[in-house]
Amino acid sequence: MTRDGAPTAPATTQLGFDALFAIAHVQAHAVRLIDDALARAHGANLTGYELLRRLQVMHPDGASVRFLSDQVLLSPSRVSRVVDEFVSRGLLERATSPHDGRLSLVRLTAAGRAELGGMDATFEQALTANFLDRLTVEQVRALIDIGHALGAPHCDGSHG
Repeated sequence: MTRDGAPTAPATTQLGFDALFAIAHVQAHAVRLIDDALARAHGANLTGYELLRRLQVMHPDGASVRFLSDQVLLSPSRVSRVVDEFVSRGLLERATSPHDGRLSLVRLTAAGRAELGGMDATFEQALTANFLDRLTVEQVRALIDIGHALGAPHCDGSHG
């Protein structure tokens, strides 16, 4: 540290190292535990749950795979594989866009909405036990602010 309290270059590097690996720890532990709870109870991971949740609040016609991939941290090809799995399980269906017959849209089925209700309960329980109960409200807000600063979609405090 310098006399004015600013970190020196090695201290800045250490601070960055500690912060980055704190994020990695959250991913490896809290997120993995939530992912495991969803997999055990519903045969779907956190990404699949996120896709279903995002579709729930979108236009009833659905969304394209490319649009969905912009909403989550996955490539369009990975989103397409998750969608295909959910289509085979009857949770999603593909339909042609009413506005552009060349565009395929994905939307929730009635079975998908019902499954999502159960997934919401599992997610809430796992999120609370493995994440929220371990943090203060201020820490949670700080994480949202960090996500926003790093450009994460939907880290603006809005819901949906």
